[in-house]
Order: sequence, then structure tokens, then C-alpha cells
Amino acid sequence: MSFEEKYEEQTAEVVSMLNNYQRGMTVPWSVIENIMKRSRKDVGGWRIIVRARNILLRDWKIITRAEMNEGIRLLTDKEAVREVFQDRQKKITRQESKCKNELEAIRDEELSDKERYAKVRQIQFTEEKRKEAKRARRGFKMVEVNPIKPRNVILR
Repeated sequence: MSFEEKYEEQTAEVVSMLNNYQRGMTVPWSVIENIMKRSRKDVGGWRIIVRARNILLRDWKIITRAEMNEGIRLLTDKEAVREVFQDRQKKITRQESKCKNELEAIRDEELSDKERYAKVRQIQFTEEKRKEAKRARRGFKMVEVNPIKPRNVILR
């Protein structure tokens, strides 16, 4: 039995309950857990919440945020403009930082000179993209969601 079949009814109840709230309001976790009849920290409970949030976004065009100890906040359009952008920039920054850390973990002893040069160029490029995303988050400047890959040095 798939997840959709198993928890379809509970997901529909959560979606209908969330639709009763207006944008800008926060739905407490306790209310959501009472409707689901399970804790949000359970695997099934969390999957129901994620699925309900996806349905709200897809069908009702309502953007939501999970607040740590409060509940699910239904964003107004003004909040969504800034927060969606900032969340995307945070994600880009994390991805670029992870890429840089992985590149720095490569040992230089086993690389040729050209490979070392390529590694240094890639580290510099990811650091530049990370800084650009951080600046954009502070200054509300758009940055590409899918960063352009650096020109790789041809290894011969």
C-alpha cells in the first residue's frame, strides 16, 4: 500500500483545515496534530504535512513556511516575495559552501599540475558565487538559481 492510499484522507483533512485560515496567520502544531491524529515528528506525520503543503502550493497557490515551535505560517504575497527569494539564496549559499568544502578535501599530492590548477580555479569560482549569493540576500538582488558551471580547464 502506497503512502497516498494510506494517508490520503488525513492529508485531505489537513489541507481543508489549512484553507480555513487566512494568509498571514500561523496554524499551531497542536491543531495540525489533532487533525492528523499523530505527532508531526513521526515519519508518517511529517510526510502528511509536507504533502499538504505541496497541495496548497500547487492547487491553491498558497506559500507556507514551517515555523520551528509555532506551526505552519501561510505567507501573504508581500511576505512571499521576500522570503521565497531569501530562502532560495540561502540554499544556493549552502550548496556552494558544500561544493567548496568538497573541493578543498581533495588531496593535491596525487594530482598533476593541470589538475591542481583546475581545482584552484573551481574553488575560486564557487567562493565567488557563494559571496554573490550572500550579497544578494542582503541587498535583494536576483542571482541565478542554477549557477553557470565554470569553464573547465582541458586536461591533457
